[in-house]
Amino acid sequence: MSARIISKQQMSALWAEASKDRQKSEIACSFHGVAQDMMWLSKDQMGAQACLWRDQIKAGKIECRDYNNFDLEDEKTGKKWYCLVVQPAKEEDCQMDPIMMMVFGIAVDGFAYFYKTKSNRDSIYEFINKQ
Repeated sequence: MSARIISKQQMSALWAEASKDRQKSEIACSFHGVAQDMMWLSKDQMGAQACLWRDQIKAGKIECRDYNNFDLEDEKTGKKWYCLVVQPAKEEDCQMDPIMMMVFGIAVDGFAYFYKTKSNRDSIYEFINKQ
Protein backbone atom coordinates (compact mmCIF):
# COMPACT_ATOMS: atom_id res chain seq x y z
CA MET A 1 0.00 0.00 0.00
CA SER A 2 1.40 3.37 -0.93
CA ALA A 3 1.32 6.29 1.47
CA ARG A 4 -1.29 8.94 0.89
CA ILE A 5 -0.80 12.59 1.71
CA ILE A 6 -3.58 14.04 3.81
CA SER A 7 -4.00 17.80 4.12
CA LYS A 8 -4.94 19.59 7.31
CA GLN A 9 -8.43 20.16 5.92
CA GLN A 10 -8.86 16.46 5.11
CA MET A 11 -7.58 15.45 8.55
CA SER A 12 -9.96 17.91 10.20
CA ALA A 13 -12.84 16.45 8.18
CA LEU A 14 -11.87 12.89 9.20
CA TRP A 15 -11.78 14.01 12.83
CA ALA A 16 -15.14 15.81 12.61
CA GLU A 17 -16.80 12.78 11.02
CA ALA A 18 -15.28 10.34 13.54
CA SER A 19 -16.24 12.44 16.54
CA LYS A 20 -19.89 12.35 15.38
CA ASP A 21 -19.97 8.64 14.41
CA ARG A 22 -19.21 7.24 17.86
CA GLN A 23 -21.32 4.33 19.09
CA LYS A 24 -22.27 4.19 22.77
CA SER A 25 -20.01 1.17 23.40
CA GLU A 26 -16.94 2.92 21.93
CA ILE A 27 -14.68 4.70 24.39
CA ALA A 28 -11.60 5.81 22.41
CA CYS A 29 -10.60 6.76 18.88
CA SER A 30 -7.29 7.10 17.09
CA PHE A 31 -5.90 7.65 13.61
CA HIS A 32 -5.01 4.37 11.91
CA GLY A 33 -1.95 5.06 9.75
CA VAL A 34 -2.27 2.05 7.45
CA ALA A 35 -5.98 2.57 6.77
CA GLN A 36 -5.48 6.36 6.70
CA ASP A 37 -8.70 6.76 8.64
CA MET A 38 -10.04 7.16 12.15
CA MET A 39 -10.95 4.09 14.18
CA TRP A 40 -13.08 3.69 17.29
CA LEU A 41 -12.42 1.07 19.96
CA SER A 42 -15.02 -0.44 22.25
CA LYS A 43 -14.37 -0.93 25.96
CA ASP A 44 -13.51 -4.61 25.30
CA GLN A 45 -11.17 -3.75 22.41
CA MET A 46 -9.47 -1.05 24.47
CA GLY A 47 -9.09 -3.48 27.37
CA ALA A 48 -7.36 -6.00 25.10
CA GLN A 49 -5.16 -3.25 23.66
CA ALA A 50 -4.26 -2.07 27.17
CA CYS A 51 -3.09 -5.60 28.08
CA LEU A 52 -0.81 -5.58 25.03
CA TRP A 53 0.54 -2.14 25.92
CA ARG A 54 1.18 -3.19 29.51
CA ASP A 55 3.27 -6.16 28.32
CA GLN A 56 5.13 -3.95 25.82
CA ILE A 57 5.87 -1.34 28.51
CA LYS A 58 7.24 -4.04 30.82
CA ALA A 59 9.41 -5.31 27.93
CA GLY A 60 10.73 -1.78 27.28
CA LYS A 61 9.28 -1.59 23.76
CA ILE A 62 6.90 1.32 24.32
CA GLU A 63 6.32 4.15 26.81
CA CYS A 64 3.33 6.09 28.00
CA ARG A 65 4.27 9.19 29.96
CA ASP A 66 1.99 11.21 32.20
CA TYR A 67 3.08 14.52 30.66
CA ASN A 68 1.72 13.32 27.29
CA ASN A 69 -1.80 12.98 28.69
CA PHE A 70 -3.70 16.00 27.45
CA ASP A 71 -7.11 17.42 28.35
CA LEU A 72 -8.26 18.97 25.07
CA GLU A 73 -11.16 20.93 23.69
CA ASP A 74 -12.19 20.79 20.05
CA GLU A 75 -12.31 24.47 19.02
CA LYS A 76 -14.98 23.83 16.39
CA THR A 77 -17.43 21.86 18.54
CA GLY A 78 -16.43 22.72 22.10
CA LYS A 79 -16.33 18.99 22.94
CA LYS A 80 -13.80 17.85 25.51
CA TRP A 81 -11.38 15.00 24.72
CA TYR A 82 -8.87 13.27 26.95
CA CYS A 83 -5.76 12.13 25.14
CA LEU A 84 -3.31 9.36 25.99
CA VAL A 85 -0.14 9.01 23.88
CA VAL A 86 1.70 5.72 23.44
CA GLN A 87 5.25 6.01 22.06
CA PRO A 88 7.83 3.53 20.78
CA ALA A 89 10.77 3.40 23.21
CA LYS A 90 13.25 4.00 20.39
CA GLU A 91 13.15 7.62 19.30
CA GLU A 92 13.94 6.69 15.69
CA ASP A 93 10.70 4.65 15.57
CA CYS A 94 8.56 7.64 16.59
CA GLN A 95 6.43 9.66 14.23
CA MET A 96 4.22 12.68 14.73
CA ASP A 97 0.56 11.95 15.45
CA PRO A 98 -1.42 13.67 12.65
CA ILE A 99 -4.58 14.38 14.65
CA MET A 100 -2.67 16.00 17.50
CA MET A 101 -0.71 18.13 15.03
CA MET A 102 -3.36 19.05 12.47
CA VAL A 103 -6.49 19.25 14.62
CA PHE A 104 -5.21 20.28 18.04
CA GLY A 105 -1.95 22.01 17.02
CA ILE A 106 0.22 19.98 19.41
CA ALA A 107 3.39 18.30 18.17
CA VAL A 108 3.76 14.93 19.89
CA ASP A 109 5.53 11.79 18.75
CA GLY A 110 3.61 8.55 19.11
CA PHE A 111 0.06 7.31 18.77
CA ALA A 112 -2.67 9.43 20.33
CA TYR A 113 -5.86 7.87 21.64
CA PHE A 114 -8.77 10.21 22.35
CA TYR A 115 -11.23 9.35 25.12
CA LYS A 116 -14.60 10.95 25.79
CA THR A 117 -14.10 10.68 29.54
CA LYS A 118 -11.10 11.52 31.69
CA SER A 119 -11.81 8.52 33.93
CA ASN A 120 -11.50 6.06 31.02
CA ARG A 121 -8.23 7.66 29.90
CA ASP A 122 -6.81 7.74 33.40
CA SER A 123 -7.80 4.17 34.23
CA ILE A 124 -6.09 2.88 31.06
CA TYR A 125 -2.99 4.95 31.87
CA GLU A 126 -2.84 3.60 35.43
CA PHE A 127 -3.38 0.01 34.29
CA ILE A 128 -0.70 -0.02 31.61
CA ASN A 129 1.89 1.66 33.84
CA LYS A 130 1.18 -0.44 36.93
CA GLN A 131 4.38 -2.12 38.13
